Amino acid sequence: MELDKLLEASFPPHENKEKIQCLFKEDLKKDNLGMKSFLKEDNKDNKIHFYFPISMLLGYKK
Repeated sequence: MELDKLLEASFPPHENKEKIQCLFKEDLKKDNLGMKSFLKEDNKDNKIHFYFPISMLLGYKK
């Protein structure tokens, strides 16, 4: 997932958007967020991408 696209869709206040972007920039080196932030190799705009951890559980009602 691309960070900027997610932030545009969620409409955080400007100051919070900047804080979030800083957290992800730091995460490029440390992976403290657990989202494996990265820059794509063909990424000319230096946009941050990350993995969005999701778990799914399925069940059947009898």
